[in-house]
Amino acid sequence: MPDKVDLYDGEYGNYESDVYRQVRIETYGVDFGQTSWVTTEESAQIPGLLELTSNSSVLEIGCGSGVYSLHIAQTTGCSVTGLDINALGIHNASQLALGQRHASAGTFRSVRCIQALAIRR
Repeated sequence: MPDKVDLYDGEYGNYESDVYRQVRIETYGVDFGQTSWVTTEESAQIPGLLELTSNSSVLEIGCGSGVYSLHIAQTTGCSVTGLDINALGIHNASQLALGQRHASAGTFRSVRCIQALAIRR
């Protein structure tokens, strides 16, 4: 067994799998690519609590597959930058952004150390 095992590789590596999609839908009622404990109701409340508008810029740390970030960008018109340590999650997020034509609203980066990251405008 390898010294390091990333448990999220299974989720993000199988993101497109119907089985994983069904688990997310059955667990949460909607498929945002979730791997968290945040409920669907809480997810729906976040944009309003943050008063997000089309003028807002959002940084999501731990964005995973990026589906929720892209949902927020689409529903509010805000600009989103998503960061995650898992390269497979970032790969999925970037592909989804390109496929949904949200590339201008969503930028995703894989990072190992947040302190070493400089976000430029």
